[in-house]
Amino acid sequence: FLGGAATTADDSCLVVGSFANPGIVAREGDLVPGMAATVNGPWRYGPFSAGSGTPFLNGRGQLLFPNTVTDSVVQRDMWFGYDPTLGIQIVLDGTDTFTTGAGSGVWTSVTTQSTPNSGDASPPWFNNNGDFAIRVLVPSPVSALIVRGHIGSLIAEPSSVPITGNVPQNFHIDCGVAQAGKLFLVLATGSGTRPGFVSPFGGQQVPLNPIDLTFNTDLWFNLSLNNSNSIVWPGTLGFLDGNGRNINPASFVMPPGFPVFQGVTLHHAVVAFDITFGLQTTFASEASAVKLY
Repeated sequence: FLGGAATTADDSCLVVGSFANPGIVAREGDLVPGMAATVNGPWRYGPFSAGSGTPFLNGRGQLLFPNTVTDSVVQRDMWFGYDPTLGIQIVLDGTDTFTTGAGSGVWTSVTTQSTPNSGDASPPWFNNNGDFAIRVLVPSPVSALIVRGHIGSLIAEPSSVPITGNVPQNFHIDCGVAQAGKLFLVLATGSGTRPGFVSPFGGQQVPLNPIDLTFNTDLWFNLSLNNSNSIVWPGTLGFLDGNGRNINPASFVMPPGFPVFQGVTLHHAVVAFDITFGLQTTFASEASAVKLY
């Protein structure tokens, strides 16, 4: 809560960071990014107060938080995500409609898992890779849904693909404007994400284990490194556009004929390179998972 020259229209905000270096994520009364103005005016954040504006934090410094925004006449309940690289992203709009076999409806409220912290700097329903799962209430006949989502630079969907093959997991890459025009590469591992490894070309922590439990190079890491832009990893090596996003479609496509990998979970991450003066890494994303079933 803010004092001094602040008024009741702008005296609350969300702050994230260390005590020595805090930064304002969103402030009451500020314009909401990504929402087009209405005839009443631009959308602005409403108050951030205990209960209605509680932020949820994971180990990457990402936030999930609700807020009731207003265009000075209409109010709309929203959920936002914050990523240190990408800034504010709209996660759930107050007008979003969910469609199921039982019918369709606009969501009315969200509840989150109330159990204690996972002991890993994030609640159990919001992990350090940016994945989250929330319970969304929708009017009858739908009633309630479990909704899965992701905050970060590598959105991969669907979250599982059949071992029979030829069903892609599509990658939506957004490394941020600071990486615009740079070379990117998507890497994979079947050996988990911790501790990962430090890029020898720039010092970024890449959340993929390149070594398996037998202390050999992970099979999937080696394959993805040597088979980018193949039929298994199409579009996984290229240049980012002016916004730091992939220009061409990118995906992982499990080939048929390998039933031995049923039940395996793979993780992917994207690394950006500056090739102006040699080869230097400038960015590494969070990891995104895919289960082979």
